[in-house]
Amino acid sequence: MSKLPVHKPVDWRHAGLNILVLTSFCGIGFWLGGSNGVLFAAALFLFLSASLRALLASHHRKGVVLCKSGNFADAIDEFKRSLAFFERHAWIDQYRGITMLSSGHSYIEMALVSIGFSYVQLNQREQARNYYQTCLKSFPTSHKAIAALHYLDSTEKASTEEEIHG
Repeated sequence: MSKLPVHKPVDWRHAGLNILVLTSFCGIGFWLGGSNGVLFAAALFLFLSASLRALLASHHRKGVVLCKSGNFADAIDEFKRSLAFFERHAWIDQYRGITMLSSGHSYIEMALVSIGFSYVQLNQREQARNYYQTCLKSFPTSHKAIAALHYLDSTEKASTEEEIHG
């Protein structure tokens, strides 16, 4: 496996929803079965959380695995599949704190940034730039897209200066 770092951001609004759902599960569990009901409810929450993310974000997860193994071309295909799914079902991504019991950032944002990153790794900088700019149109505060564009700008400037000064 590659030593590429994988950053797992937390969207605290969705984390709050997760806590609210878990608390509701546990409250209902306690009401129905006392302390055993709470344990069952917590286990059910964890099972649903893992299952929903495995099912609904399967292409995203495959893309991450492919990226970590250095297979960026196939990773792009998986991230594009993930992007298409979440664009078709935007409500799942928008309410992911409830629909997927996920506290991470938008899967659409993560797909766009991941596609851009993969294109950078394949030295297809203009394709990467297009995806980062697309990301910023929908997510103007995307720190990853902003940082990636700064990186592209600075490395292009450095390579141009190197060519000039040789």
